[in-house]
Amino acid sequence: MVDKIPPMVDMSATAEEAKEIVSPSPPKYPYGLCISFCQDELEKLGLDEEELCIGDLLHLHALAKVTSVSSYDSEDGSNKRVELVLAYIAAEDEDKEDDEAEKPLRDITKRLYK
Repeated sequence: MVDKIPPMVDMSATAEEAKEIVSPSPPKYPYGLCISFCQDELEKLGLDEEELCIGDLLHLHALAKVTSVSSYDSEDGSNKRVELVLAYIAAEDEDKEDDEAEKPLRDITKRLYK
């Protein structure tokens, strides 16, 4: 049996961290926490960008805040893009987990990384 997910941690910059950023308007979240899903990823995840609004939260074993939603046409056809920032993340050290709890993950990993 897999343990429940650890509590989520707010990843936004603290007031102290924001003071260290030299910018007229320091970002709320560090750049490295931003990710984008393009049309292929949206389809794989079963997400419809037309149903996503800026500020929505998506559960990824993290809560990701939608920061941008767009669609555009190019020479290659129509494209869609959703940008997210990982606002809250739950993490744990896999080495500390019980071997039995890791077995399903190892089985999946073996199939993905042959």
